[in-house]
Amino acid sequence: MRTRTLGRTGLGVGLIGLGTEYLVGQPRDTVVAVVHEAIDGGVNYVDILFAYADYLDSMGAALKGKRDRVFITGHLGSGESGGQYRRTRDVSECEDLFHDLLARLGTDSVDVAILQNCDEDDDYEQMMGPDGLL
Repeated sequence: MRTRTLGRTGLGVGLIGLGTEYLVGQPRDTVVAVVHEAIDGGVNYVDILFAYADYLDSMGAALKGKRDRVFITGHLGSGESGGQYRRTRDVSECEDLFHDLLARLGTDSVDVAILQNCDEDDDYEQMMGPDGLL
């Protein structure tokens, strides 16, 4: 697969990446099959979107033994309550959610972090300010 440099990161990512939102709620064997097919086909950029435990556990199973072949994007600023996505800017909660993401994926880092739904000035300040998420 042809690659391009991702912004100013220096990461050479494939022209096609794998978004995984549609894998939420899918059986683990489906998630594993989709992720393996993508990676084996040359995809090296995987976006891990949600904080849902089952989804993250399935993604962790899918990435097991293949972590060194992909760049992973993790999201900050989102959580889950009762199976429903929600925004959060609570630094302590986001830190706990991020550590949970890493543990469930079986890795000690992500390669790219996305600040979830940062689209207004006051939200930007909550995320980027002195006591913000970043």
